[in-house]
Amino acid sequence: MTPEAGTQEVPLVERYTLSTEARKLLELSRVEVVELNHTTIGTEHLLLACLKDPEIAQLLTDQLKLNTAQIEEATKSIVSRNQDGTTPAEIGFTPRIGFVLSKADSQRRKEKAKEITTLHLLIGLVQEGNGIAASVLESLGLNYEKLIDHYNEDMLRAHKEQLSRFFADRRIPTAHKYYFLSEISDLADRAREIQANIEPKTSRPQQNALL
Repeated sequence: MTPEAGTQEVPLVERYTLSTEARKLLELSRVEVVELNHTTIGTEHLLLACLKDPEIAQLLTDQLKLNTAQIEEATKSIVSRNQDGTTPAEIGFTPRIGFVLSKADSQRRKEKAKEITTLHLLIGLVQEGNGIAASVLESLGLNYEKLIDHYNEDMLRAHKEQLSRFFADRRIPTAHKYYFLSEISDLADRAREIQANIEPKTSRPQQNALL
């Protein structure tokens, strides 16, 4: 469906609340498009931009044990520089980037965060699943489940540290601390309930290969 006469479609990026760093990352994706003489920003350009972001690069190399040079090489082996034509003045986004932003925003809302961060963009990039970026990362051992598990562990660790500082702070009234303890107890009870309702995984019997 095309926009009605007299209306103007809201630009893709303006539909979401992005952090300053996330906006810079999308602008860096635009630079990758120009360098490769392409016409639109796809997941491959966003991935190449991610490799130049200090926070994401550190996550990929130090924590997820990936080689950023290898990621770049694998990506550029699929999308070489276009020798013909020119990059248009207005560089748009592929539909896959729209999906990436949608998934990034879903992660933001789950966390009740105010803005989409660069890490949210990385999560959306991997969760998209079918683009060049997701294919390259999966071929090198990083899929959505592995990334989100690691991300959640980091978030939990950060929350634990924040709570430790909160309870150690003598300026905070004891009544406030008791309130938070009751909230944490409720969450722990809910976690135990969920775990209790998960059926233990049973190993399936191996079938005879001759049957």
